Amino acid sequence: LSFRGFVRSLRACARAMLGGGDGELGEIQRELQAVKSALRDNTPYLGLSGESLQRYLLQLNEKENLLLSRHLHLSTPNGAGAVTAAPAVGVAGISAGGAVLGGNGAQAPLQAAKPPPGEPQAFNRDDVAAVVTHMCSYEAVAVESKKALRALSSLAYKDASSVGGHERALQQLLRLLALHSEDAGVRQWAMKAISNMAFDKALALRKLCDVAVFSALLAVFARSPDPKDKVSQDAYLGAGEAVARIVDAEKTHVESGSKEPVAGAGPLATLFIAVSFSEPAWKDKDVVPKLINQLVANEVVPTGLIAERFVVAGSAVAAPEGGVGWLSVSKMMAAYAWEGDCQPLPAEVVKYGGITSAARLMERMPGEAAVQLVGLEALSALVGTRIEGLEAFAENGGIRLIEAAMGAHTGEVLLQTKGIRALASGVLWSEAIQRKASYEASRAIALTKAGMDRHKSDQELQQAALEALDKYINKAGRKQEVAADGGDALVKSALSMHSGAPQIQKLGLHILNLLGAA
Repeated sequence: LSFRGFVRSLRACARAMLGGGDGELGEIQRELQAVKSALRDNTPYLGLSGESLQRYLLQLNEKENLLLSRHLHLSTPNGAGAVTAAPAVGVAGISAGGAVLGGNGAQAPLQAAKPPPGEPQAFNRDDVAAVVTHMCSYEAVAVESKKALRALSSLAYKDASSVGGHERALQQLLRLLALHSEDAGVRQWAMKAISNMAFDKALALRKLCDVAVFSALLAVFARSPDPKDKVSQDAYLGAGEAVARIVDAEKTHVESGSKEPVAGAGPLATLFIAVSFSEPAWKDKDVVPKLINQLVANEVVPTGLIAERFVVAGSAVAAPEGGVGWLSVSKMMAAYAWEGDCQPLPAEVVKYGGITSAARLMERMPGEAAVQLVGLEALSALVGTRIEGLEAFAENGGIRLIEAAMGAHTGEVLLQTKGIRALASGVLWSEAIQRKASYEASRAIALTKAGMDRHKSDQELQQAALEALDKYINKAGRKQEVAADGGDALVKSALSMHSGAPQIQKLGLHILNLLGAA
């Protein structure tokens, strides 16, 4: 089965889940087929053809992704729709078993139940109910937790469905991970148990395909232990293996042509939702690349499918902490030095609408300075040197988003600095791109001077602003606008306040000469 065939099958599976393609989603998907036929036959559609029809196809793809993420029952503990909060997490970012966080994700530390008095009781290691009872009764005792998890792992290896079918087994496993996150043995046997359960593909698709489960796996995978620490290394490898098995279940399910529904948006998109809410995973610049490299190298999934499901995950995130995480991963995917079969990944993310998803996230959270800052960085990284990236940036109102962020968050010096640099790059675009992006040098100059005036003491911003003003004069012929409203005074202020900064001195004197105000 080709990748394109795989994606078609995946979408067919999603349509079956949503009731056969009726309603708005069905209409969008039927129109997608009509547009694709027109492109194949080189015939117009609604008066559109060629490049304009290609852009219309991308817009329809975006609408389909948004509707899929809205309709699919995403794997949050309390319902469907966009993920508006992180799974409940312990200190190490591990799910604590079902509660949904609000706000900044603050929660009281987990409290373990007191164990029964006396010596720990023996338990029947061949009985799932007895093992789970021991896990619950002695959850405060790391040694007993390890014994029970080891027994659970063995039972899952023999009969994954019986372990996965127990109403409390998985929930208590996650709870033990949260209670004993620093115990390598608990991590080791918990990972083995989940990995063994994932052998049952039906179980992987319906119960393990969950934000809470992926969060627990990511928390262990993010530790990247010393190879000499065999137990921690075993836990780390087990986490990666469990992720691969759960994701592989989706691939097998689709390739088989099954119409049976899977949980939520499917394993791969759910994994990226979990990544977005797992700060240890996305802050470490090597964790997600390691995971993706493993999935691709082991032929679990191709880069195109990774890109597509990552973009779908972005459309499902509706909380600031998840928005920062998803945008941070977008930036990493675009900037990382991928090798081998992963080299096409940045272009694939752009192809499947990564810039659109980033822009929509920024639009949904205009008051969140952290989202706006990392969104600006992500857009810049995704555009890179790709003309298709610049086209997508222009079409999705990238300039408007930068201007809005700078106007709403005037006190955020780093955001202002990056915004000044981003706006200045627009003077080098072609006139066609500038028109498409609604780029106006006059607005950019005004925002640049406003930032200079508000943050006179910040050396980096002043240098970025002077570099920008130089471009506006030399590349855009806007000397009068730069000089207007006290522009020369702002330059003189930068020279005075940063007398020990050679680059500012050089740029400032140069600009004053251009303005005739030296």
